Amino acid sequence: MTPQGLSFQYLPPFSIVSRFFVSALIFGVFGSLWGLWAFKKGELHIPVLVHLFTLGFMAQTMFGALFQMIPVVAGATFSRPLLTATVFHLLTVISALAVLFFLTSGKASLFALFTVLTSFLPLASLMLWKVISVPAYRPTVKGMRYSLMAFIVGLLIGLFLIVGINPETRSDLLKAHVSLMIFGWTMGLISSVAFQVIEMFFVTPPYRDFEKDFIPPLLLIFSSLFGLLREPVFIVPAVVVSVWFCLSTIYKLYRRKRKVPDPLIYLWVTGLTLLAFGSFVLCASFFTDHFSVFLVSLWILGLGVQSVIFAMMLRIIPFLVWMHLSMRGVPNAPTMFEVISKRVIWVAFFLQIANVSASLLSIASLVRPEFSFIASFLVFSWVLLSVMKGIGVYLQRITSLR
Repeated sequence: MTPQGLSFQYLPPFSIVSRFFVSALIFGVFGSLWGLWAFKKGELHIPVLVHLFTLGFMAQTMFGALFQMIPVVAGATFSRPLLTATVFHLLTVISALAVLFFLTSGKASLFALFTVLTSFLPLASLMLWKVISVPAYRPTVKGMRYSLMAFIVGLLIGLFLIVGINPETRSDLLKAHVSLMIFGWTMGLISSVAFQVIEMFFVTPPYRDFEKDFIPPLLLIFSSLFGLLREPVFIVPAVVVSVWFCLSTIYKLYRRKRKVPDPLIYLWVTGLTLLAFGSFVLCASFFTDHFSVFLVSLWILGLGVQSVIFAMMLRIIPFLVWMHLSMRGVPNAPTMFEVISKRVIWVAFFLQIANVSASLLSIASLVRPEFSFIASFLVFSWVLLSVMKGIGVYLQRITSLR
């Protein structure tokens, strides 16, 4: 299986994606343990937990994937890609830790600001410049442009929050930061990637032209309008577009040509369902201005993003191992299902369902919250081991050639 229209001659080194994915999962494991420890001490710091997930897990995963997709899908290459990725990987890890230290202690705000300005901001700007500098024939490439724009603007707003601003405007800026990061960046990038991978990996009906052309830019426009005007009514269109994408993708997965049970499809459906529901709850929190509803919406959206990322990660790593080995002419290159077996993926799926169930029950005060942190630790650890196994298969085959 070699998907047509992709520029595999520009395929970057396998270690680029794998290092970002592994560090993202380590952040996830650490975040689960930190949440459990903090809850037991009665000192659960929500901003720290949120940014452990967003900067540590989400951003590491998404930028790792972009290092792979920009050359292959857009045909835009990085000069000395391994060195570039290594430097930015180190800087973004340091930056994430610096922001977490600042949020925990309330100190070293200038150092946190400096690390963000020298890591995430130039990395996102570099990637935006790369996708703008080439003709955008594919909707995925166009969508990357809009999502990166949203990330940069949302990040700049976050920097204002770090350095400290007028308390009267802090709440409004926080909402603008959240809306741009969730709808413009996260939903925009997930939809852009879905345009490429859903049909390719799961043999579904294609997205409609208007969906591919308008979903990412509308998410950027509506989240930006809300950020500028700060009236709750302006977030409604962003929620409608997000829910449309989620339901449309679920319907396409239901109508896939291969009807064999696939845990990764079920992970996609789980994640998209949570993203749609979480978008509604977030919208309600902006109208009611209840901080507890706002926190619940972030938890639900986080579970949705986590499920989608696991679904992509557990398919992308085996695909890349197979692709890299095949292009190097490795004899008897393993199939995708030999890199990470379907049984292992089924276990990851059931662990994630347990994580989602425990989290939702803890939100409803039906179980104690530490169960959700334990379940989250287990699923992150299992996926980390699965990804490490895939990397091990690659290294073993490459080593055997020497």
